[in-house]
Amino acid sequence: MNAQNAHHLYTENFVVIKRTMAQSVALAFQKNR
Repeated sequence: MNAQNAHHLYTENFVVIKRTMAQSVALAFQKNR
């Protein structure tokens, strides 16, 4: 596995993690209201 490929995978995972965190924050916000 070359460095460019690893960086691409890391970036994709980061985007998924950020999206998941945003969804759970939105859900928690809705429950609190």
